[in-house]
Amino acid sequence: MSSPTPVVTIAKDKALLRSLVFTMEAYGFRVEQFQSWNAAKERTTAAEILVLDGSLPATDIEACLALAGGKRTVLLADGDIGQSARKNVLVVQKPLSGPDIIAALNALRRNT
Repeated sequence: MSSPTPVVTIAKDKALLRSLVFTMEAYGFRVEQFQSWNAAKERTTAAEILVLDGSLPATDIEACLALAGGKRTVLLADGDIGQSARKNVLVVQKPLSGPDIIAALNALRRNT
């Protein structure tokens, strides 16, 4: 399953970022990876889906969601971060496995 547009993935933890990228690429997704919102903000408009680590500063998460303008987003959360009520935002609780992230991406793709 090849993705014509990238999944923009933002996580400050390098190990988490590598794991996410490896999993998504193994399932045919094209991934662009960033460790900060600042580095990624110009690419969010080109993204099919955003994957955001909930460990990013809250201001970065809010800025990303605001600029994304309703773009489909997977938000990886350590606990309740209050984003589940937003349209097109799917919250996935950590710890997560490869199939968890792929299931979330596929669910967002189906809800277009």
